[in-house]
Amino acid sequence: MSTIKLKAEDLYDKEKVNLETIVINDVFILLQCNQEGLTQAEADHCIELFDPNKLEHEKQNAFL
Repeated sequence: MSTIKLKAEDLYDKEKVNLETIVINDVFILLQCNQEGLTQAEADHCIELFDPNKLEHEKQNAFL
């Protein structure tokens, strides 16, 4: 495992990280994730914490 001296937020700083050349395993380490993604249990936990993703719909005025 490589030693990384960056934080996940540094991925957004073009001067600190070149996204075209960074090694994918380093990205997984920074984001504390893996190639397989979330397990169902982890996904269920995130939904509990943050609610499901959904778009808000505005009510349409029937007279317009």
